[in-house]
Amino acid sequence: MRRITAVMTLALLAAWPRPGAAGNLDVRVGAFFPRASSDLFADDYRLYLRDGQRLETSDWTGWAGGISYNTKVAKNFEIGVNFDGYGKTLHTSYLAHVDQYGNEIRQHLEFDMLPLGVSFRLVPTRRSARFAPFVEVGPDVVFWEYKEEGDFLVDPYDTNCESAHGCDILPDAFKSEGAAFGLHAGGGLRVRVNDDVSLVGQYRYYFVEHEDMGEDFRGFHVDLNGGMATFGVNFRF
Repeated sequence: MRRITAVMTLALLAAWPRPGAAGNLDVRVGAFFPRASSDLFADDYRLYLRDGQRLETSDWTGWAGGISYNTKVAKNFEIGVNFDGYGKTLHTSYLAHVDQYGNEIRQHLEFDMLPLGVSFRLVPTRRSARFAPFVEVGPDVVFWEYKEEGDFLVDPYDTNCESAHGCDILPDAFKSEGAAFGLHAGGGLRVRVNDDVSLVGQYRYYFVEHEDMGEDFRGFHVDLNGGMATFGVNFRF
C-alpha cells in the first residue's frame, strides 16, 4: 500500500495544472457493473427478493459518472487525475419469510463507491486526428459505503419460521464504510468535433481486493471490483 500511495502522490503532482501545460478535461456519465461476488452479496442473494424475484448480481448495475483532468507530459502520453461516483439502492423483502399478517418484511440495501485515482494514458495519434483511441492504467483509492435499513428478522435462517409467527422482527439500520487501494485499466475513443471539443466513449475496470467490512458487518467482505462504461465530452485548453 505504501508503494501505491507513493505512486499516486507523485502522479498527482505530475498531473497538477502547470502554466503553459497542455491539458484537457473529461466529463462523463454511464453505468457501473459491480461484480458483487463476495460473501456479503452471497448472503443478500440467499435472503432477499426484489420485485418478486430473487436478488442477483445484475440488480446492482447502476448509474455512474465522473470527471478527469489530464495533462500531456510527453508525445502521445498523458497523466490524469480521476474522480468517479456510483450508487445504487435496492428495495427488497425476505425471500422465505413474511410477517404474522402475511405481509412482506421490507428493507433497503444501499451500495456506494467513490474511486479517486490516477491514469497513465497512451494516445497514439496526433492532436489533429479525427479519431483518437487511447488506453490507460493507474492506481486508485476506492471510498465505499454499504447500508441496510428496514425490518429484519433476528434469525433469518431459522427453518422453523417460514412465517414470522413466533419470530422477532426488529426495525434497524446497519452501516459499514471504508477505503481500499486498487488498480484500474481500460481504454476508449475520442471523436473530435472541433479543435477544443471531442466526444468520448470509455470503458474501465477496477481491480480491488475484497475489503474486510468491520463495523455492523464484521466478518463479511465487500467486493469492489467491477466495470464502468461511460460516454462524455472532452474539452481541450
